[in-house]
Amino acid sequence: MSSKIILEIKNLSFVLNGITILEDISFRIMENELLSIIGPNGGGKTTLLKLILGIYKPTKGSINFLEENLSIGYLPQKKSEFFDFPISIYYFILLGRYKKPFIDFNDDDHKKTKEVIQRLGIENILKKRLSTLSGGEFQKVLLARSIVRDPKLLILDEPTSFIDVKSQNEFYNLLWELNEKMSIILVTHDLGAISTKIKKIICLNKKITFDGDINTNRDFVMNKLYGYEVNIIDHKEHKKL
Repeated sequence: MSSKIILEIKNLSFVLNGITILEDISFRIMENELLSIIGPNGGGKTTLLKLILGIYKPTKGSINFLEENLSIGYLPQKKSEFFDFPISIYYFILLGRYKKPFIDFNDDDHKKTKEVIQRLGIENILKKRLSTLSGGEFQKVLLARSIVRDPKLLILDEPTSFIDVKSQNEFYNLLWELNEKMSIILVTHDLGAISTKIKKIICLNKKITFDGDINTNRDFVMNKLYGYEVNIIDHKEHKKL
């Protein structure tokens, strides 16, 4: 793994309407690193992502991008607003290349869009409407839109919620391939599918309660996430890890 830092968060706190959502958060993201953020509902995971994206501003602390003009791809948690877009799937993905108002897409934009569509294997669904896609198909389309600008950092907020196990495995396999070219921050509860691939885990519940390798501290991580001892099941192999 590269030793180049692309994102550094220092002593970050966020207060909303007098309520402390995040307190004294510090961590780094390295080039081509794969980081998973886990924690209970209401623990501040989505808020942290929105702070990184600049949607919210920190109350205290800093978020520093250590690479100039770092491009970021984002796959949000709530996506129902996209369902009724009256545009083709191809154009929906192409819009991910959108840079500035009133600038037409060029040949490079179309070339990259076609490359991403082929890479994700979604050529056969381009004639469908967004509202008719299965959960797994829709996630692949959203992923395509998120990476069509070749981001150096890809942020995903529970991307496999409400899709079947087969689609989850396909989606995660795509992420592992993408990680060869970009850093990834993945918010998820699906530890069974990711634990063999992801080394660095952050447990977040307003504060960071764990930051390290899940495979060397499994029981501690599970207790922090669920509050009691659990077994992780590998979805693909259907066995305890």
